[in-house]
Amino acid sequence: MKLLIGIGNPNFSDDGLGFWTVEALCGEIQAVHFLSPSLYMVKTLLGKEKVVIVDAVKLGLKPGEIVELDLTSGQNQKLYGGNSHSVSLSEIITVGYSLFADKMPREIKFIGVEAADLETFKNELTEPVKKAFPKVVEKVKNILFPK
Repeated sequence: MKLLIGIGNPNFSDDGLGFWTVEALCGEIQAVHFLSPSLYMVKTLLGKEKVVIVDAVKLGLKPGEIVELDLTSGQNQKLYGGNSHSVSLSEIITVGYSLFADKMPREIKFIGVEAADLETFKNELTEPVKKAFPKVVEKVKNILFPK
């Protein structure tokens, strides 16, 4: 089984990238949305063959720039961003493979887009992220359903 996971809050501009991706593809692909990474995501990953996770990122790139990572090959360390009140995507993946290695997906891909604004209260992506959005949707489709 293949799955799309979108992360983010659609009420905070570019933070809604994952939400809007799920909305765009939910009729074509099994998809689920999380407001933020949580350990509950491990349960969602179990038994899946291939997963794509989409989220806005702040990695110091140009706003709208797309980054793709293979989270099953150790690239998840680039996504460490937890604090004392939350868990990072990197930690979620590590916990999943540590506790349930035989039930975790054989392939987990991450698609991130460098955000321009994660704080303004508006349910609209900024122009650079909006411009990248169709490419993100196409990348998700190509990963989950290669031609």
